[in-house]
Amino acid sequence: MNFYRFVAERTSTPIILYNIPQLTGLPITHEMLRELVKVNNIRGVKDSTGDPASTRAFISAFPGLAVFTGHDACSLQGLRDGAAGMISGLANVFPSQVMDVWNAFSRGGGDREQQFVSALREALQGFPQRAASKYALHLCGMPETRVRPPEVELTPEQKARLTARLCG
Repeated sequence: MNFYRFVAERTSTPIILYNIPQLTGLPITHEMLRELVKVNNIRGVKDSTGDPASTRAFISAFPGLAVFTGHDACSLQGLRDGAAGMISGLANVFPSQVMDVWNAFSRGGGDREQQFVSALREALQGFPQRAASKYALHLCGMPETRVRPPEVELTPEQKARLTARLCG
């Protein structure tokens, strides 16, 4: 919490906090957020827990705070629960498909589009995240790029499996 406060007090740039406890090992709790929103430029929180109840709880407890869904499989449910929007990692590779969820939600739908986005997300599961995203971009016609250490590249076998999942 002290780090967030340190950064927020030294910039006028609006800040969105990222709640990704599965990567950070430390969740942003409601108690922590109650203290942090006292800093004027903390404007939102991205909830990437993958638990729609967590996103709903942030929306309910902090009505003046912009709450964003951050787990692509939960985007539509978060929007239906009142999230301000989506901050999507999958949109780096499949921006149109992620926007389809938003656009369909805006028209009162979105179930079919969410199922497709969830399937895309699932196709990337089990691979090193950055390497899989870069290779998926390559499969979409972008130049092939590499990850930087300590990240690891996909093996030829992984590339074949990912290609089969996305293109098969």
